[in-house]
Amino acid sequence: MENTADLIIVGGGIIGSSLAYNLLNDGYEGKIIVFEKDKMYRYSSTPRCAGGFRQLYTTKINIQLSRFSLQVYKQFSEKMATKDAKPEIDFKQRGYLFLSTAKMMTCFEKQWELQHQNGVVPSCWIQVNCWT
Repeated sequence: MENTADLIIVGGGIIGSSLAYNLLNDGYEGKIIVFEKDKMYRYSSTPRCAGGFRQLYTTKINIQLSRFSLQVYKQFSEKMATKDAKPEIDFKQRGYLFLSTAKMMTCFEKQWELQHQNGVVPSCWIQVNCWT
């Protein structure tokens, strides 16, 4: 029997696996093969990453993409649960801190407005005058 596929994804980490899952979940009917050389994910970057997640972007589309992803993370355990297991990704929302000089504040204020218009709340200003 010949191995064939309609789509081949190289790398089964978070991006490759997510791509395969979402294509199938959205109705893709082709055959997908995901190639991953590290079958136990011992040396791959996905389980070793301790990345951050933020919503504080400067464009509407990036904010929307981030907010969509936030919902995926929040619902991950429920959506990926099987009758035998409920995966835990240990997702925690902590926050971000951006520092600014007085010259940059006008730009930050515009970004803050855009973020609030697109549902990024709560976010707040903490003003400390350290510079002379």
